[in-house]
Amino acid sequence: MNNTILFVNDGTGSATQALRATLSVLGHFSVLHANTVEQALALLQHESPDLVMLDINMTGLRCQEACRAMRQVSDLHIIVTSVSNAESDKVLTLDAGADDYVTKPYSIQELLARIRAALRRRQKAEPELERFVNGDLEIDFVSRRAILAGRRVHLTPKEHDLLRILIGHTDRPVPHRKLLQLVMGTGLRR
Repeated sequence: MNNTILFVNDGTGSATQALRATLSVLGHFSVLHANTVEQALALLQHESPDLVMLDINMTGLRCQEACRAMRQVSDLHIIVTSVSNAESDKVLTLDAGADDYVTKPYSIQELLARIRAALRRRQKAEPELERFVNGDLEIDFVSRRAILAGRRVHLTPKEHDLLRILIGHTDRPVPHRKLLQLVMGTGLRR
């Protein structure tokens, strides 16, 4: 599956472009980009990224406020990268809602490994939906059977996959692009 990273960075320079390309090419991630925390919050309302990477050239209180704002609307894993190596900045940022804090300069391979680890933890935290029952509708995703009002309904494998995704995400919208990635296995990029 092609995971999506919401990359929040207030820079537009070559370093920003290089990191976005690295996440796409080496990490095989789809990358959504936001230049501000406000843009990131708006994207979190309409898209379904798998992880947030906060790479904003700010330290201290502004970075902590950004983490708090994102944490209010999302439970996604937040990785903060910062030039600040001060222990107090790290502790306050983690306490404000960040899940990981990586000090610049960092190794790209280490950053990619931290992202993969965060995504593995998220996948383990989301149990696989095995069965759904609502009124006369019963769907067994393990045996791939659907029964409506006592009658078996034929569904293709893709239809089962689509139902599993939609039922498993009843608390948030699933964008078209994400559905294509999950159901069709396409390597769509932004």
